[in-house]
Amino acid sequence: MTSEAVFAEFVTETYPPMAVNDVTISWPTEGTVKLDWDETFQSKSPLVYELSVGTQNGASDVVQWIETSEIAILLNFKLNVDYFLTLTAVNCAGLESTVNATFYECAIP
Repeated sequence: MTSEAVFAEFVTETYPPMAVNDVTISWPTEGTVKLDWDETFQSKSPLVYELSVGTQNGASDVVQWIETSEIAILLNFKLNVDYFLTLTAVNCAGLESTVNATFYECAIP
C-alpha cells in the first residue's frame, strides 16, 4: 500500500504582532465607554486578545483578565475616575505585544 503525497501550506510567524495605532476610545452615552482595537495591531495570523481594565495602571479591579477574539468592548464606568486598559495581542505562534491606554470622563456641570 502506498500513500499519495500530501501538500499543505502554512505560515510560521517569527515576529510578535506590531502595534501600529492607539486604541480608539469613545463615549456612546454618558457612563458608557467603547474601547475599539480593530486597527491597533498588525499580524500575519489571526489574533486573540487579553485585556484588563483597572483604576490603577496594571490593575484589573474593573475588568479582570479576559481573553477574546472580539475587536471592541462596551463598558459601564463611573464619571471622574481614571481607568487604565492593558491590551495584549497574541498571534498563532504565541508571540505577543501589549499596549496601554488611559481614559477618563468628567461630569459636565
